[in-house]
Amino acid sequence: MLPPLPSLRTHLRAVIKDKNRQGHTTTGLTDELERLPDSYDALHAFSKRIATLPLREDWPYIEPAASSCFGIA
Repeated sequence: MLPPLPSLRTHLRAVIKDKNRQGHTTTGLTDELERLPDSYDALHAFSKRIATLPLREDWPYIEPAASSCFGIA
């Protein structure tokens, strides 16, 4: 059984919000989501796109050193 389309839209809105907080480029995606037709195929294609959003250019991400990740001195 598939979830109702309004539930999927609500979930995708939350994913966009989370992605934005994590530093991904999300400009215009909420508006684009609202313009999508009520279609599982359209929402699925959109979800695949937002899964691979790039980080914003100005996001201060620093790759952690292996030693700090694994407690290596």
